[in-house]
Amino acid sequence: MIRIIPTGTETAPVVKIAGNLEAGHVGELEEQCGAFEARVAFDLAELRSADAAAVCWLRGRMERGDEITGATPYVRLLLERAIGSGQRNEGGRRIEAGRDGNQ
Repeated sequence: MIRIIPTGTETAPVVKIAGNLEAGHVGELEEQCGAFEARVAFDLAELRSADAAAVCWLRGRMERGDEITGATPYVRLLLERAIGSGQRNEGGRRIEAGRDGNQ
């Protein structure tokens, strides 16, 4: 099950993703994000898992300048492996620690 919750404002949009993100959810996310002209911050504090296609989609969004916040250590690991460059994406934007403060 997945929950996609758009929050924030038009100029500072945040999309909270909770649950298990799979390839089948990417279209819905892309549609939601298409409504925003500004860069999007993805709050992944409640994301439990993501399949390879979903991780690749998130990586692509990061490469376009979107931000990842609240990622758990497990989700950060998935993103780091996809990025291959530690705690920063290719655009230099930091992958922020989850609620536990681990980096």
